Amino acid sequence: MMFKRISFGALLLFVVLVVIGYMLPTQVHVERSITVERPARVLFTIIDDYRYFKQWSPWLARDPNAEYVISGPDTGVGARLSWTGEPHLVGSGWQEIIASKPYEQIDIRLDLDSQGSADTRFTFQPVGGATRITWSFDSDLTEGLDLFDGFLARYFGLLFDRWIGTEYEQGLANLKRLAESLPASDFAPPRN
Repeated sequence: MMFKRISFGALLLFVVLVVIGYMLPTQVHVERSITVERPARVLFTIIDDYRYFKQWSPWLARDPNAEYVISGPDTGVGARLSWTGEPHLVGSGWQEIIASKPYEQIDIRLDLDSQGSADTRFTFQPVGGATRITWSFDSDLTEGLDLFDGFLARYFGLLFDRWIGTEYEQGLANLKRLAESLPASDFAPPRN
């Protein structure tokens, strides 16, 4: 009798978890912002040019031995950054600027190989002499996945804000330090 109750309880719990799992959203959105005491032109120039990426990336410290390759134009639409690193640290993938509206917005397509794809965006909003920069991440968690993996991805989606949000906060803090270390002017920073 006790075994039947436990079995029924376990089955009921399993059914509830499955139903809840398929009710969870397939889309994930993560967003972080910071105010930087520099004009939008400076921040835009840093992000629109992958040659600056290593100076503010939140992932560089995680895997300093990762290899980065820049291709396409130096800046703007078509500029691409590919990387290969330790699979459990940064893995491999690429990101490409797909839209670049000077001093207002940069859209990036992100491909994380077997971990899926996403769209990221940087927006720049003037706040007096400073700029409020917002970095966002959007992805369909179930894109290209079978039924079971899509089910698990929905549960993992509950953790994305913490995982990605923490990295975005670090990246924005790095970006703020870099931008504010440059002269306070409305000119683009010098290239290294």
